[in-house]
Amino acid sequence: MFNWLAVITLLPVEVITKAIAGKGFLYWITSFMVQDLPDVTKGNKGASPKLLKAVTSPFTKLIVQVNSGVIRAIARGDKDAESKTLLKMCCSKKSAFKNVLVNVTVEPANTSLLDSTTAIMTTNVTTKYCPQECSYLFKGLAGVWSDTGIGILLLIVSLVILCLCLVVVVKLLQSMLKGQIAKVTKNIVNGDICGLSWLTGYIAILAGAGMTILVQSSSIFTSTLTPLVGVGVVSIYRMYPLTLGSNIGTTVTSILAALAQDNFKIGLHIALVHLTFNIIGILIWYPIPFMRNIPIKFAKFLGNKTAKYRWFAIVYLLLMFFVMPGLCFALSLAGWYVLVIVLVPIILLCIVICIIKTLQKKKPHVLPEKFRDWKWLPLCFRSLAPIDWLISTSFGFCCRCGKRAKLSIEKDQSARNLNMIDKTKANGTSVSPVENGGTIHDKNENENENKGIDNRAMQEDIV
Repeated sequence: MFNWLAVITLLPVEVITKAIAGKGFLYWITSFMVQDLPDVTKGNKGASPKLLKAVTSPFTKLIVQVNSGVIRAIARGDKDAESKTLLKMCCSKKSAFKNVLVNVTVEPANTSLLDSTTAIMTTNVTTKYCPQECSYLFKGLAGVWSDTGIGILLLIVSLVILCLCLVVVVKLLQSMLKGQIAKVTKNIVNGDICGLSWLTGYIAILAGAGMTILVQSSSIFTSTLTPLVGVGVVSIYRMYPLTLGSNIGTTVTSILAALAQDNFKIGLHIALVHLTFNIIGILIWYPIPFMRNIPIKFAKFLGNKTAKYRWFAIVYLLLMFFVMPGLCFALSLAGWYVLVIVLVPIILLCIVICIIKTLQKKKPHVLPEKFRDWKWLPLCFRSLAPIDWLISTSFGFCCRCGKRAKLSIEKDQSARNLNMIDKTKANGTSVSPVENGGTIHDKNENENENKGIDNRAMQEDIV
């Protein structure tokens, strides 16, 4: 949530400053940083360290090898390179040549002779060949599958292996961190510095940045910490500064990669924009305790919803990583004013909802009676239960999903009965037991049950 909050905070500033001054805020700051650098210079090819790659490279080479020369040629705009495969076929660092006997057709020198015929001669031709061909698992698919198909297959295999590794890590941690070991580990990891508790979080930021620089991947670092939070070894309050440090550490990798390029000024400019964005976002959302708690509360809310509705995690990933970025990019192509017209009302609505939600918990008496809860809204606007019912019904062939679907239907029917009872009470009429079926005792039980379900629905409010 930190990244989205930083985007929501800094994107309007960038758009407004660009409309007023012609340059965005982040663009102006980073342009000042790189303005004295030469446009073209030969980069240091050894600037990018290969700390983690030295460990993982022997294993990845057994699975797939990529021809980086073709990638560089495509980046330079070479049209001929686009037709070549990205898979590496030759693993020899030096080119080799050999003589090959080739049959050549030779025309006669005197074409006026009637009996002139063509002659076939054998000659030596020097050709280039590969003395050492590559050997890896996916080489057999070269020429059979397209590069896109091989890439999709590798992506699926990678995600499956990642999920399996995370499950195994969680199981191992749950079996190892028990009893006194778990208590000692929690106290050490989540403890504060004596007399300088306010400084602990900033040290955690530096630790997260340093660990990410070592492994050169924020995804690896955060994926390692996530199971630790899940088993309770690392608290979410300690995870937050470590993740912020990881965001800074991952920008160092892009800076080192930019320094290794021949024309590094443009690449360094982009890398510094990424670094400045994260630093300013941290200065906004971490030093002030009130602002620091906002991303943590959002994270807890999303975690609780995911624990209750397993499909929520998939929907969240699709929305936040595909739909929302694609929508913002499409609106930005239409113009900054279109982006402002669409996003500003949505952001203002979210702010108003958050204010009302806070007042409902802290000072409900200052709100009108109708706005002291969300019962006046339809159930689909204040709870995920209807969506869960729809998804559970769609997958009703599963036994577990079928039970959840049945429970959701019962809750939905009870909510409808409660609305009908509230309407009849408001009109001053009574409900006949014969009309709704059952006895008066059953009706009282249903009413009590409906009130309890409605209270649970209020606790599940998503607005």
